[in-house]
Amino acid sequence: MLASTAGFRLAERFDEVGFSDIVQIRNRVMELKAQGAAVYQFEGGEPFRPTPDYIKAAATAALTENKTRYAPSSGIPELRQAIAGKLRDRNRINVETDRIILVNGGMQGLFAALQSVVNPGDEVIVTSPGFSSYTEQVMLAGGVPKYLPLDESRGWAMKLDVLPKLITPKTKAMILNSPCNPTGGIFTKTELAAIADTVLKHNLILITDEPYSFLLFDGAELPELVSDDRLRHNRISCFSFSKEYAMTGYRVGYVFAEEGMIRQMMKVHDAFIVSAPRPSQVAALAAIKGDQSCVEELRKTLEQRRDIMCGHFDRMKKWFSYVKPKGA
Repeated sequence: MLASTAGFRLAERFDEVGFSDIVQIRNRVMELKAQGAAVYQFEGGEPFRPTPDYIKAAATAALTENKTRYAPSSGIPELRQAIAGKLRDRNRINVETDRIILVNGGMQGLFAALQSVVNPGDEVIVTSPGFSSYTEQVMLAGGVPKYLPLDESRGWAMKLDVLPKLITPKTKAMILNSPCNPTGGIFTKTELAAIADTVLKHNLILITDEPYSFLLFDGAELPELVSDDRLRHNRISCFSFSKEYAMTGYRVGYVFAEEGMIRQMMKVHDAFIVSAPRPSQVAALAAIKGDQSCVEELRKTLEQRRDIMCGHFDRMKKWFSYVKPKGA
């Protein structure tokens, strides 16, 4: 059936693509607020604090100094160099700057990744529960989402016995997010080893979504696949400044991958947005190079708020159960 409105034929690939749950909830919240209702919002990953002053100062300086022209499509060189240093120091992985591109937020990084590797009919494995936009992005690329269930009774652990059953000749990629949105779970070394083995055995593309990699509670450690160099040629990793530095509206993130994948993603990136906003990139450079105490302050405050919420939930056990988030 042809999609149409007012007599115009529209793109059929959007027929099965809807709006994310988050967008639908937010729209309803806005309606309730307009009606005068008092609503406490938990639907979006919006840090409670404003952007730290030193980052705002850098953005302001970029505007007053007329650093407002197009940036290089791959990103300003000094920011790419700073990101390479951060990945080396924090993630223990050496990444050449030509394998890093700046994107218009982590979401656009995921979009570019999926558009670059997914052909119509290709299958992409995502966790269930998982971030709702993964499904829409996979479908928009012409792919078919396949769901790896998580077991709430085991702290949202992967049902690894299901994983081999999901693999078919059409399987192309997998999206992994840990700490996981929306469960707050952290995947174990055993789970990640199974994912890595599956990716390598079937020559899949692993897309890691990393916006919450800094946000860990109770001294938890984060096993990760970002630093597994066996996956160098099978991995695309997408990062965001939005949560860590309270820069959601700046719309800036970054991606690193093997050189051939980055070259392919650059085609999507250039056709779609040309480049991430230069003032936002200047602000992101200040964020990485500046005082990191704001990141730990945010983490501690969110951990305290989690504990307050969990304390209330614990007093309501006869009505429902929950899994205490380990991160995200």
